Amino acid sequence: MNNNYFLVYLTLSGLIAFSSRVTAQTSSQVLKITYPESRAIFQRENDNTSTIYLSGSVYQPVDSVQARVQAEESGQGLNTDWVTIQRNPQGGIFQGALRAKGGWYRLEVQAFVKGTAVGTDVVRKVGIGEVFIITGQSNAQGFQNYGAIGAADDRVNCVSYDNITANSLADPPVPTFQQLSATSIIGPRGQSAWCWGVLGDLIVKQYGVPVLFINTAWSATIIKNWHDSADGLLAKNIFAIGTPDENFPVGMPYANLVIALRYYCSLQGLRAVLWQQGETDNVPLHSSRKDYADNMQYIVNKTRADTERYPAWVLARSSYNDGQVSQDIIQAQNDVINTYNNNVFAGPFTDNLQIPRFDIVHFGNRATNNPATKV
Repeated sequence: MNNNYFLVYLTLSGLIAFSSRVTAQTSSQVLKITYPESRAIFQRENDNTSTIYLSGSVYQPVDSVQARVQAEESGQGLNTDWVTIQRNPQGGIFQGALRAKGGWYRLEVQAFVKGTAVGTDVVRKVGIGEVFIITGQSNAQGFQNYGAIGAADDRVNCVSYDNITANSLADPPVPTFQQLSATSIIGPRGQSAWCWGVLGDLIVKQYGVPVLFINTAWSATIIKNWHDSADGLLAKNIFAIGTPDENFPVGMPYANLVIALRYYCSLQGLRAVLWQQGETDNVPLHSSRKDYADNMQYIVNKTRADTERYPAWVLARSSYNDGQVSQDIIQAQNDVINTYNNNVFAGPFTDNLQIPRFDIVHFGNRATNNPATKV
């Protein structure tokens, strides 16, 4: 995790919050937490602990700032004692860090002058758990009105940034988060809870920690689109050749993925990139095993070179489209998974799921591809 990025971000967010809030403060307000936001989740390490980085504004001189976390409900985490995160904060901001176990917490901060607490602030629902970036094509991106089921557990969350229309290549705005409802936009591009709400509930049930999803998938993309856009080339939508929509927006679809890896992972950490793609490389393209495997490995390598990180990947084995499956695509995905020391793991085999499909290729939770049909 890039701690320099953290420090720059926390400092800037503290300064911005200080300048914007100082005129509105009440006479009794001494400090204000500006990061993390409610529902922010930090990736736990293998020992089930993580560091929560926090920052905020102070509106009078204080000697020290302390912080702790308390479980939102009994059994949802391990409470910590108060720890001093900064002494004599300067410039109207404080920043520091707190270590805790996996869980779902109330983050509390208090300021002291001469040993007496003079102000407190609280952010509810801050988590230490599992963070995933979803990517690939439409069966990863999802659709609205396909019968998606939102997460039942309050601890399943998503980034709420919507980059579907703007296709911005800039860093996203200061991150905000929401519980994963059926119709959520899983920022920057995911549409609906799709299958991710159910997956999030299963993870929470099995491991007892909160989950955060970030979705950079793009419908109708072939693997070459990801390769070309990663190389700075315009990617071509094979289903729109000869139309005004022939070219994907500049940098896309790869840009959303690499921005998410650089930005959100610097702040929240990451367990793995979840890849669901291969259907259009089967039909209509009939890509070869070697071409698909080479392109897939290239994308994995390129994200690592571009971010100076070594994220784990989990590849679903997927090729089903219009009644056809491709052993070449499945074997290509397995080739990348089985490459020595690649940090790439086997995800689900999806070619035998929901056959026949909701339409010719997509998962769904309604009886027919008719918006009037009930779940």
